Amino acid sequence: MLRESEYGSVSLFWNGLLISMFEREEAVEDYMEEGEYLIRETKGVPIKRQVLIYKVYCETLYKNKKKKKRITYEEHNLFRKCLFALMRLNIIQNDDNYGYLNMPKRK
Repeated sequence: MLRESEYGSVSLFWNGLLISMFEREEAVEDYMEEGEYLIRETKGVPIKRQVLIYKVYCETLYKNKKKKKRITYEEHNLFRKCLFALMRLNIIQNDDNYGYLNMPKRK
């Protein structure tokens, strides 16, 4: 799923593979807040279990992308939330293999 706004786009990666591309709001912190919101919404679940669930979901979407299976918009949205939740919990770092890339608008 590739999208771009007047501000550009945010590309999301898992294991070095481009999974999703979203329209960028003015700040990427809005997406980081979505990850934090996901963590707060599952506050009854132990953190270790949350981390496991987020990782399994991201890994499943990664495998589906590698197999070129159809991924819905809702699945992309949940991937974004899980990815940013893992980053908020400092489980993964924003680097070449996992995380996001802020892209300015193409000219």
